[in-house]
Amino acid sequence: MLTAVDSRIFDKPPLLYIYVLLLSFVGGFNMLNVIISSFVYFTGHRILSKTRKGPKDNARDFVAFWDNGTYAFLRRLSRDYFVLSIPMFLIAVGVQLLAVMPLALGTTAFIVLLFLGALGFKCSNVLQKSMGAKPLRAATVESAQVVLYFAKELLATHCGLFKQSESEDEFHGILKSSWSFTKKER
Repeated sequence: MLTAVDSRIFDKPPLLYIYVLLLSFVGGFNMLNVIISSFVYFTGHRILSKTRKGPKDNARDFVAFWDNGTYAFLRRLSRDYFVLSIPMFLIAVGVQLLAVMPLALGTTAFIVLLFLGALGFKCSNVLQKSMGAKPLRAATVESAQVVLYFAKELLATHCGLFKQSESEDEFHGILKSSWSFTKKER
């Protein structure tokens, strides 16, 4: 099989599943980014090309288009998913390194990549706040929590690392906290 992944990862199915799951979410997020960005650019270009009054009117129309609720939501959603895709990609690379390296070295590489992903995520949120933007939406955070839940369940079923009842209680607690976060944001 021709692949960029080290073949030793196929000997450890749970890590392979987590790796594929994370990379598929990263690919999905980036595909959403491309679709949303293309849609916003195309519609904005079409709207602005119809108005040929003058630079002042074009600037006013552009601001009205850019701040429209639907387009602002789409731009923000695209940005949020891009921010999430970077740490998820780093964690996927860390999972691959964990599978193919000796345990101590692979664990160290995984922890470093996990730390870099979390640091990048936090810095991006701080940067967004400093520019006057809101932090990540609750829906974006919930989608990341669902991905982590699936990864944890894969590990639980293949390795027996977590007890099922504790996992379910914790997941429901996470969803309850996410719901309260969603209600506060409105």
